Amino acid sequence: MESSSSRVHAPASTATAPTHLPSNPHFSSANGDHSLADMAQRDLDAALQLLADRAQYITGASGGANALRRDGKKDML
Repeated sequence: MESSSSRVHAPASTATAPTHLPSNPHFSSANGDHSLADMAQRDLDAALQLLADRAQYITGASGGANALRRDGKKDML
């Protein structure tokens, strides 16, 4: 059983969370402003390309494709 003197107590945080956040935040870069959604789309595109490239390499295929199905929809992205 631990004694109360050996416990480490963290001080209570005095920082407060922001009360208002923009609905579509933008980030500045060398190429101009980009929304978080734009950056996420680029990251998704890069990840899907990497996935297709690796699947093609592993299987020895001459090409590859990815298909994503949206929840509750009968279509593909």
